[in-house]
Amino acid sequence: MGSAKRAAYLVTGIFMLLASLLMMVSMGEAYRLVLLCLELALLIRGIRMIIYYFMLARHMVGGILILYEGIVVLDAALFAMNMDNLPRQYAMLYLIVILMVSGIIDVLRGNEARKMESGHWRYQLFLGIAESGMGVLCLFFLDSALLVTMIYAVGLLYSAISRIVTAFRKTAIVYIE
Repeated sequence: MGSAKRAAYLVTGIFMLLASLLMMVSMGEAYRLVLLCLELALLIRGIRMIIYYFMLARHMVGGILILYEGIVVLDAALFAMNMDNLPRQYAMLYLIVILMVSGIIDVLRGNEARKMESGHWRYQLFLGIAESGMGVLCLFFLDSALLVTMIYAVGLLYSAISRIVTAFRKTAIVYIE
């Protein structure tokens, strides 16, 4: 990982850390902050994927899938931006679905890492099961915006710490002679 990417990971991790701490401190109004974080994250990711497609991925085999994924993510961001006037349960369902899909993807990645005999597959599998379990738990407490906000803040805190640690971790370089 280059120094620019390390700096970007560090800055992103610090912003995510501050946002999660702000959510934990202001639990009463954190619902709006959760929606704002979700909207911005999806919007930035969608725009980055579309720019990446036009800069590089259009020349790759299967690169059109990156354009499609970018359009879907951008559409999800625009949909989330229109959820301010809807009841909180709809936004909570949206957050829960994103959490559960992320958990399922982590379980699949952990299973793939296990098949490739990687050393980190247990952690990834555990993380995916925990995320999916939190999503199911949130479904039972759908009316409690406080609980869902707290779960989102803890997940954001974990992601922030993970990004900061990744920014300082030494990466292995493979040399082919």
